[in-house]
Amino acid sequence: MAHPDLRVPREIDCSTLAVKGRLPADLDGTLFRISPDGCGDRPGTGQPYVGALRIRQGRAEWYLTRRVRTDAVCRQTGELPSPGPRRCSSDNTAEAVIRHGRQILALGDGVLPYELTPDLRTKARCDFDDTLPSGFSSRPIHDPLTGELFAAVAVPRRRALRYVAVDIRGRVRKYEPVPVSDDPTRYAFALTERYALFLGPDEIGVLPREGGREDVMWVGAVPGCPWTRRARSGPADRPVNAFELRDGAIVVDLVRDDGHRTPSLRRRRVDPERGVIRDELVDARAQDLPTVDPRYQGSYYRHAVTRLLTGDGRSGTALIRHDLTEGTSRLHHAEPGRYLGAPVFVPDSPSAGEGDGWVLVFAHNTALGHDEAVVIDTTDFAGPPVAVIELPTVGPRESSACWLVENPW
Repeated sequence: MAHPDLRVPREIDCSTLAVKGRLPADLDGTLFRISPDGCGDRPGTGQPYVGALRIRQGRAEWYLTRRVRTDAVCRQTGELPSPGPRRCSSDNTAEAVIRHGRQILALGDGVLPYELTPDLRTKARCDFDDTLPSGFSSRPIHDPLTGELFAAVAVPRRRALRYVAVDIRGRVRKYEPVPVSDDPTRYAFALTERYALFLGPDEIGVLPREGGREDVMWVGAVPGCPWTRRARSGPADRPVNAFELRDGAIVVDLVRDDGHRTPSLRRRRVDPERGVIRDELVDARAQDLPTVDPRYQGSYYRHAVTRLLTGDGRSGTALIRHDLTEGTSRLHHAEPGRYLGAPVFVPDSPSAGEGDGWVLVFAHNTALGHDEAVVIDTTDFAGPPVAVIELPTVGPRESSACWLVENPW
C-alpha cells in the first residue's frame, strides 16, 4: 500500500470563493497554473501540480487542484499507471498547460504531454495521434492565424533541435532535425509570420517555416556585442515575441540573463541577408515571465507585461506593462504582503484593440497564508485590482499560467 507523503499538496474542489471587488462580466474562461508539487529532492522540484480557476458572468465558480498522474505519482498513490505510449526516459510535465484543438495538455521539456480532462483529471499521455516520435517542448507557440502549434525540442545527446509543427487536427505534420553548435537546451524558440527562429547563446538560426535543415541561415553574433559576453552556462533566453520588418530584418524581444542573474528586457534586430545582429537594452530592471496579447503572437505588437523581480530571493512584488512603441512603462504594485506569480493577458473581446483587457495573476498572501487571483484592468494598470479572488490553499509557485476561454469554437 502506498504511504501518504505529508508534503504533497492537497487536491481541492472548492465552489465557494470570496471575491473582493467586482469581476468583469465579460471574463468567461479558466485560469490555469502548473508547477512542481515541491516533493522533489530540491526546492522547486517534484511532480506536476495543476490548479484551475473558473470565472464566468462576474462570478468565481470554482477552483480545482490536481496532481498529474505521472508514473511516479501513480506509484505514490497506488493507482494503475496512466495509459498512453512511453517513449521518453521521463514523464514529468510540470512546466506549462496549453489547449490545442480540444485537448488540454500538460507539458514538460523532452517528454510526451499528458492530456487532462476539463476537471483536471489525467486522461493519458499524448503523442498527437501516434505522429510524435519522441518528446515535446514546454514552450510551444500557437500561430493565431492558422491555429497550428510550433515548437523546437532539444535533443542533448545528438546536439540538435527537432523543429515540430502540429496541425489544427492535432497531428504532427513536420518533424525536422536542426543541428546546433552549442548545448541544445540553451536554445530558445520564436516564431514570426514566415520564419522559425532558433535563439542560441552565440547564434540565431532563421528557417522559413516550411523549410528543412539545409534552409537554416545561421547568423553569428557581432564581435563585441554585449549578449556574446555572457557566462557559458545558464538557462535559455525567454522570448517575448518576434516579428518581421519591411526591410527584411527580424525583431526578437526577449528576457535574458546577463550572466549575473539579472534578467533584463532586450531587443535583437537580426538581418539574415547581411549576417548582422544588433542588441538593444529595453529595460534593465530584473524581470521575468513575459506575456503578450496572444492575437499578436508572431506579428508587430506594442504591449508586453513582465513580472518585476526584487530582493535576493527574486520575489515578484510588481508587474511592468511595457509600451514598446513609446518606450515607456507603468508599474502595478502588489498589495503589501503579496508575492506575484506569472501574469496572463486576456483581451476584453475578440475585436478589442491590442492591450485592451485585463491582466490576471496568482498571488500569495503572506499575512493570511493563502493564495489569491488578482484581476487588473489595463486602462488603469497602476491602480488597484478590479477584483481579488481568495483561494482556499497555498500552491507551489507556478512555472507558467494561461487563460483558456470557455468555448473558442
